[in-house]
Amino acid sequence: MTLDSISYINIISGVQDILCIELHPEMLTNIMKPPVGSGTFANFEKFICLYVFIFQEQFTGVYKDTAYLDFSYVCVYLRNTNPFPMLLKIGLLGGSFNPPHHGHLYLSLEALKRLNLHQVWWLFCKNNPLKQIRYESFKVREKRARAIVGMNRKIRLVNSNDLYTYKTLKQLKSRYPQCVFTWIMGMDSATTIHLWERWEEIIRSVRFAVFNRGDYLHKCMRSKFISRTEKSRISNIIIRKNNLSSTLLRSKDSTPESPMNQVH
Repeated sequence: MTLDSISYINIISGVQDILCIELHPEMLTNIMKPPVGSGTFANFEKFICLYVFIFQEQFTGVYKDTAYLDFSYVCVYLRNTNPFPMLLKIGLLGGSFNPPHHGHLYLSLEALKRLNLHQVWWLFCKNNPLKQIRYESFKVREKRARAIVGMNRKIRLVNSNDLYTYKTLKQLKSRYPQCVFTWIMGMDSATTIHLWERWEEIIRSVRFAVFNRGDYLHKCMRSKFISRTEKSRISNIIIRKNNLSSTLLRSKDSTPESPMNQVH
């Protein structure tokens, strides 16, 4: 791939870690193998690395407000063709994160591994309407979360702007049509999801990964969430209670608070 290839490319949008670009079909013959099978590309990720490396300077000029230009994934659309059939699998971990702790990190890493996700996004809300407790400022919680996440590029921090969950999901699905979202939550949250604003709309709009916390298993199985949600939309992830507890105990920021204080 050479800088001459710029003439073949239009940048559609670049938002944080996800970049959408449009390619002329004839460009494919110069830089990669033709589409294979159902339209997937061979060596797709290698191509993405090349693209980001070569055009990083161009990104800087176009997206001056972008905090960092570490585009982990790129969605490609072929000009005059249907959208490229690669979808990004994103896990959503919503909560007040008051405070964020290593339990959140542990659940995120388990979800990444077991669901084969590209990324997990931590959706921060100002507070949890179902819990009347004192909340740290968003800046304080965000700073602590960044310290816990460290350099892990597969976990992103996102401000949900205090929207209800159903509004947040609508916004995300509209803004990132190339993403398939999975809502991550513990069984304790599954037992109270019917108290969330427009909860039935929520359970129809995304898939769910439900972490089994043991004590809530029987209550969860009798919940409205289980009875109203299609089985094909739920992934039950089993985590041994001892594993989760030991992880939390090793964290200096651990509190008795549930690892899954969901945004409602």
